[in-house]
Amino acid sequence: MNIRLFSDLAIILMFAKIVEMPIRRLNLNALPAYVLVVFIISSNMLNLVESLEDLNSIASFILILLMLYTGLTTNYSEFKQHFKSILTLCTFNYLFTFTLIYLYMVNTGFNYFESMFIALLLSNTSMEIVAGLLYRFPDHKIRSIIIGASFIDDLFAVISISLVLTMGFNQSTPSEPLILIAKMMILLSIYFTLIELLKHRLPVFYTFISRNYYTFVSTAVLTAFLSAYISRVIGLSEIVGAYLAGLMLSRGREVHDPLLKTRIVYINFISEFVTFLDAVFLPLFFTYVGLFY
Repeated sequence: MNIRLFSDLAIILMFAKIVEMPIRRLNLNALPAYVLVVFIISSNMLNLVESLEDLNSIASFILILLMLYTGLTTNYSEFKQHFKSILTLCTFNYLFTFTLIYLYMVNTGFNYFESMFIALLLSNTSMEIVAGLLYRFPDHKIRSIIIGASFIDDLFAVISISLVLTMGFNQSTPSEPLILIAKMMILLSIYFTLIELLKHRLPVFYTFISRNYYTFVSTAVLTAFLSAYISRVIGLSEIVGAYLAGLMLSRGREVHDPLLKTRIVYINFISEFVTFLDAVFLPLFFTYVGLFY
């Protein structure tokens, strides 16, 4: 490993834990601690972190794991039940934040294309940040709606940004956005069909992967990264693939299992997974995002 990257990781984690501990003792969200860490270790004060490009790969890795977790903890039945609420929330969030950011950028001197592109990026980020903050929110209904909205938000972002880039650079054919939309619809159709097939026709799949803890963990991680890779190869965001993989595996909780073996393995994995997310991955991810922007 690059010595500079290793040093930056150690610095981020050390400062994150030092600042985070007092905040956690007050039973507050740790995000303000990471904001303070960004201010301390960035060029604003100590300028301790240099390898942002290398950290980008680690942040992408963490984001895939976070989307796997959100998919695993999303109740698929609730996702279908609250789909209208999810779609409504996502639509209003996207339109509201896009309009505000676009008007601000235009009024500060950016041209229309630059303003539109930045507004689309930040509108997408706003819902993902909220989803990241609420990934352990105790109200399962609200959490499912917010996380589901962040997923639909990603679909909006991929399609709309592609449209803007096509119009702005004129390097793509007019049919490319339609091809992208078609890819997205095909991918979603395949995954949702597969989810229903595994649940109703092949429940033995969930029983098989839950036969022991090692098999379940290996299957979950492999499925997430393979799905993310496939999503990326066809021109979509890897986040979409990782979330869909988690959503597919989450249906194992609904499979009839008299011994509750599937549910026990699932619960054990989630409890240990969230510990690593909280202790290591989220401090690195949020600090990186703050440093990058």
